[in-house]
Amino acid sequence: MDEFVIISFGVVAAGVLCAYIFNRHKKTGQEYVPLSSENMPRESLTRVLPVGMLIAKTGMHRGVVFAVEPAGVRIGRDKSKNKIIIDSEIVSREHAWIGLEDGKVVVRDLGSRNGTYVNSLEEPRIQSTVLKDGDVIFIGKDGAESFKYKAG
Repeated sequence: MDEFVIISFGVVAAGVLCAYIFNRHKKTGQEYVPLSSENMPRESLTRVLPVGMLIAKTGMHRGVVFAVEPAGVRIGRDKSKNKIIIDSEIVSREHAWIGLEDGKVVVRDLGSRNGTYVNSLEEPRIQSTVLKDGDVIFIGKDGAESFKYKAG
């Protein structure tokens, strides 16, 4: 008899929960549809899903991981204009931008004074270049700040 009461209570509780979930959406006039990547608007997906990660290898952020969203991430000294703030005179107020352009992840120097370099401080400073998984981005000619790009 006790097992019957416990099972009956569980069935009634599950029914009440289901009725609550479906009735809550009826009151707002919205159909209940579980959210998934298949039914999410495409523009929401591109805003939400990162196109890669920046892993700080050296400098004040060493070990910190930053998401690179399609709209991009700015690196520089100015706290009001950049997501990654580097408080160093070597770094320009708006130093570099990393984001999606024409379906590819690129790094673009924003006219910095001390340059942005990819994979080597010996190579010429870049204006804009496509990033590949594992590329290292150096902010400034001394390379005190560097980030490894990990493709998303």
